[in-house]
Amino acid sequence: MFFEFKECFRLDPGSIMADNLKNYINRKFGTHILSKWIVLGFDIVITIFTYGLAYILRFNFNIEIISFSDFVNNTLATTAIFALCFLIFKSYDGIIRHSGIADAKRLIKAGITATIICISISLINRNLEGAFLILPASIAIIHVVLNISLLAFSRYVIKVLFYQSTKHNVSPTSVIILSLIHISEPTRPY
Repeated sequence: MFFEFKECFRLDPGSIMADNLKNYINRKFGTHILSKWIVLGFDIVITIFTYGLAYILRFNFNIEIISFSDFVNNTLATTAIFALCFLIFKSYDGIIRHSGIADAKRLIKAGITATIICISISLINRNLEGAFLILPASIAIIHVVLNISLLAFSRYVIKVLFYQSTKHNVSPTSVIILSLIHISEPTRPY
């Protein structure tokens, strides 16, 4: 009894903080499913972030070259196209804690389709006079690679965090297993 009492009230600061975090997550979310609209919003935020990162990478971190108005217009157009593709392919619809290959396939399909649409719009607008929206193909390709990678990685991280927060720490208990079969059998001479 004293052993159990001692184990229940250990004062390890790391385990107390980890247990408090697990309890908070379980109280807040429990075994509930994260709303698909929150997942879609998260996907859109990551899309905006990766587009900005792709723009900066394309211009070799030289921010003075980037036209702010073009950047904002391209970001809004790309985000709208990606959001539409996320809605069409329902990449947000899976249960995050059970995400797997099927969710990754939906993300890849949505990302590649949105990139093809972005590049097509860019090619059409280059041939039109007075076109206000020209999405650079190089930025679109960098963006889709970053976007799909970061979205898939974030889904995996959320899955691992959910698993870790719901995992119950059970300390091993010593058990003795007696088998009456061996006791009741007569000993055999060798």
